[in-house]
Amino acid sequence: MGDFVGRLKQGAWYGFIFACFYGLYAVGLYILRGPEPFKHDGTTLSAALAAYFVGGIVAGGIIGALQPFSRSRIGAMFVYSMAVFFVFVSIAIAADGIHHIDWLGCIIGGIVFGIIGSFVWRNLLA
Repeated sequence: MGDFVGRLKQGAWYGFIFACFYGLYAVGLYILRGPEPFKHDGTTLSAALAAYFVGGIVAGGIIGALQPFSRSRIGAMFVYSMAVFFVFVSIAIAADGIHHIDWLGCIIGGIVFGIIGSFVWRNLLA
């Protein structure tokens, strides 16, 4: 059990680090262009930052906790798809609110980008 918790914490930490980079980009965009890019997407800087951090930490935790399953190609596709799904849900909540989530879009996006991510991770970056 300690191994599971350790992987979960480490994955969440990596997700936090990724969220920091996305957050820096969003803050830089806000400094350079003001609130217009966020208004165009129906959100605010604070909602975008919240989505980046919640989505990043949750996705990182999922990837870390389920890391043993990602040793096989099919397992990696499943783990990454699940993680990307939660990132898409957090972004959808930031853009449209919790009552207007496009669940089918989040599921399809999670599967497609999870498969692409697992391929990239296992073949190009490893």
